[in-house]
Amino acid sequence: MDPDLVEVEEVVQQTDVPVGGAARAHVTEHARILLREMARADRRERARSHVGQVRRRDDRDRYARQRVVERQQPYFGRKPEHVVVEVVADDLHARELERREVAAQDVEMAAERRIGFEMDARLELRRAEALRPQPVLDRCDDLQIGECDATHIGLAEEDKLTRLHGGSRPQVLRLDGLGLTVEDVARVARDGAPVELAPDARALMAASRAVVDRYIDEGLPAYGLTTGLGARVVEGLSDDALAEFSKLTVLGRAHSVGARLPTEVVRAAMLVRANGLARGGAGARPEVADLLVELLDRDVHPVVPSIGSVGAGDITVLAHIGLVLIGAGEAELHGDILPGDRALAAVGLEPLALAPKDGLAVISSNAVSAAWASLALVDGRRALEAAQAAAALSCEGFRSNLSPLDPRVVEARPAPGQAACAAALRELLAGGSLVRDGGRRLQDPLSFRCVSQVHGSLLAALELLASALEPELNGSGDNPLVLEDEIVSTGNFFIPALALAADAVALAIAQVASLAAARVARLLSSPLTDLPQNLAPPGSTGTGMAPLLKITGALVGEIVHAASPGTLASLVHPDESVEDAATGAPLATSRLGGMLERLNLLTAVELVVAAQAVDLAGVEVLGAGTRTIHARVRDLAEPMLVDRPLGRDVERVAAQLDRVV
Repeated sequence: MDPDLVEVEEVVQQTDVPVGGAARAHVTEHARILLREMARADRRERARSHVGQVRRRDDRDRYARQRVVERQQPYFGRKPEHVVVEVVADDLHARELERREVAAQDVEMAAERRIGFEMDARLELRRAEALRPQPVLDRCDDLQIGECDATHIGLAEEDKLTRLHGGSRPQVLRLDGLGLTVEDVARVARDGAPVELAPDARALMAASRAVVDRYIDEGLPAYGLTTGLGARVVEGLSDDALAEFSKLTVLGRAHSVGARLPTEVVRAAMLVRANGLARGGAGARPEVADLLVELLDRDVHPVVPSIGSVGAGDITVLAHIGLVLIGAGEAELHGDILPGDRALAAVGLEPLALAPKDGLAVISSNAVSAAWASLALVDGRRALEAAQAAAALSCEGFRSNLSPLDPRVVEARPAPGQAACAAALRELLAGGSLVRDGGRRLQDPLSFRCVSQVHGSLLAALELLASALEPELNGSGDNPLVLEDEIVSTGNFFIPALALAADAVALAIAQVASLAAARVARLLSSPLTDLPQNLAPPGSTGTGMAPLLKITGALVGEIVHAASPGTLASLVHPDESVEDAATGAPLATSRLGGMLERLNLLTAVELVVAAQAVDLAGVEVLGAGTRTIHARVRDLAEPMLVDRPLGRDVERVAAQLDRVV
C-alpha cells in the first residue's frame, strides 16, 4: 500500500461522530461488515468521484475553499463506502495550508472511531506532525462531508482520476527546459515528487545531439568537444580520444572538499541540471538526463562536498554527481553511503558510458547555486509572512499608532514592496479595537513605524532573486552552447545577477531581523508600553522575559555576520589564464538558508513576547488575523506566569511557523 494512503473499512455504528470539539465530520452510515484492503487499481477502476467543499465559517471571502472528494462503490449497489478527503498543497497560502492539515487530521481521527474513510493527504515531510492528534483544533473549522448523489457522480465520470489526484498525490513533473519553478524544485527536493523527461525535450535533445555528432564527423573545432578545456583550448583531440576525454572531464574535476551538501540541495541540483539538459543547448544525449531523473526517483543521492565553486560554473561540485553517473564516487541510499556502482546496482541501474560532450554537459552549469537559491526563495517568502504576523501581533501588544500603514501615507512614497506589506498588515489587524480606537502614542519607535518599509525591502529583494533565478532554472548556461546548426563559445555560465540578488536578500534579512529584535526590546520596556517591566506577571519579583534579549542579540549578530556580500568573492581570480573572473554566487546563495533559520527563531521570540504583551495589555478585541495568530501561539507556548525556561517554547513556535501564521 502507498504509505501516503490511510484506508479503513469497518462496521459503522453511528452516522454523526464529533471530532476534536467544534470540528466534526458528517458521513453516511455504511452497511459494511468485512475489514479488508482494496488494491488501488481496483479502487480506481470502480470509483467515481465528485467535488464538495470545506471552508471556515468566519472567512467566506478571505480564503479559498478546499476540496473534498467522495467516492461511491457502484458495484455494491449501496450508499457511498469511502470518503476521500483530498487536500491540495500546491500554491497554497500558509493559512490555507494549515487548514488543510487540520481537515486531514480530523478525517484520520474520525477513521479511528470506526468510520470508513480513505485519506489521501500529501504533506511535506516537515509538516508530517499535522496528522497526529493535537490537543486543540482550530475552533472555527468544520469538516463537512456530504453524501454523493447520482448527478454529481455522473458529472465526475469524465477525467475522474485526473481530478481525484490533481493536487493531493505528488504529480509527475515533466521537464521540458522551459517551465521549471522554484515550487517544483522544492517539491522534488523535499517531497520526492516524481520526475520525467518530456517527449518534446527528448526530441530537442536528439536534434541538438545531431549537431554535436556532425561536428565530430566533420572534424570541426568546438571547445571541450574536439579541443581541450581552459588554458588547453588550443590543443586538439584525436577522434579516438573524444569519449575518454568526456569521462576524464568528470574524473579530473571532482576535487571539491568540505561538508556534504544537504540531500535536498543535491536533489534540487540534479533536477535543475536535468532541466537544463532538456533545453537542448548542452548537446548531451537524452540518456544523461534520463539517468539523473532515475537517481531522483529512486532516491540515489550522490555524496557532494560543498566547497569548490567560485560562481563561474559549479564545475568541481557537480563533477561529484557526474562520478555516480559513471559508477564512481559515492552515493547515499536510504541512509547508507555506498560506492557509486553499488548504489546504482542496488536500484537496478547501470553506470552510464559517457559519449563525447556528455561529461562536460553534466558539469557545465550553475545548478548547485540555483538549487540553493530556489530553496531559499521558497523559504524566504514563508519567513517574510511569519515576520509580518509577528510584527502585527507586536503592534497589538504595544498598542501602536497605525497611521504609518494608512494607504494614503504609503501612496505618498510607494517604496518597492511597501504597499503590499502595509496592506497585509492592515488585513491582519482589521476588525480589532486597535484599528477602531487608535494607538496610545502620537509617534512610535522606528521599529514599529517602519515595518512596511523594511519588510517591503525584503519582499522586493525576494522578487529580484526570483527574476534572476528564472534564467538559471530554464535557460542554457552551457559553454559551449549548441545552437540549431552550430556550436559556439559563450559566457552564459557567468551569473552576477543571481549573486547580487542573493546578496540583496541577505542584507534585507538583516534589516528585518534588526527591527524584530528592536520591537522585542521595546515591548519589554515599561516606560514605552505602560506594561510591567520585562512583561513579568503583576506582583512578580522575577526577571520576566528580559533574558530573551540576549537570544535576540545573538541571533541578530549571526545574521548580520552572514550578510556580508558574497559577491566580494568575485575579486578572487584563481585561474592562471583565461578564467580570470568569478561571481561568488555559491557563497551568496548557500548562506541564505542558515540566515532564514535564524530569522525564523527570531520571529518565534517576537511572537512569544508579543503574545505575553497582548495578554498583559488586556486587548479588548484583536484583529481578524492577529486573533488567530495569538491563539495558535498560545497552543504552543503558555503565558509566562512565573519565571521559567522559554527556549523550548521559542523552538516549538519556530518549528511550526507555517501553522501559526
